[in-house]
Amino acid sequence: MLVAAGLLMWVLLAGPVTLTGHPWLCLALGVLAGAASLVVTHGHVVLRRRRRALVTTVAPRDELAVAPVDGRTGAAVAFGAAGLFLFSLFFGGLAIGLGVAALRRGTPGRWGRPLARLAVLLGVADLVVLAVLLLNSTTLHP
Repeated sequence: MLVAAGLLMWVLLAGPVTLTGHPWLCLALGVLAGAASLVVTHGHVVLRRRRRALVTTVAPRDELAVAPVDGRTGAAVAFGAAGLFLFSLFFGGLAIGLGVAALRRGTPGRWGRPLARLAVLLGVADLVVLAVLLLNSTTLHP
C-alpha cells in the first residue's frame, strides 16, 4: 500500500515525464522550454525620475530578451512553459501563483501584464495536460 501511494505521488508530481512513455524527450523539452522562456524574458527593473514622480520600467539584460519583464513574471512564464513537459502539478501551481501575484502587484513594463496572463494560462494548461494524460493512461490500461 505504501509503494502504491508513493508511485501515485510520483506520477502526479512528475506528470508527463512518466505518463507519455518518452521520459527523456519530455525532460529535454521541459528544460529547453523553461530556459528559452527565461532568455526571452530576462530583464531588470529600472526606476527613473520624471517630473517629481518615479517611473518604473524594465530594461532588457541582453539583446536576446525581446520581451523583458521583472523576475517574478519571467519565472512564472518559465515555470508554465516547463510544466507542459515535466512536473506539471508543481510547476503549473507555481506559474498560476506567480502570474496572479504579478497581476495583482502591477508588474512593470510593456510586456508585464500580457506575460503574467500568459503565465496563468500556461499554468492552467499544465494542469489540463496532466489531467488528459492521466485519463488517457487509465482508459488505455484498466
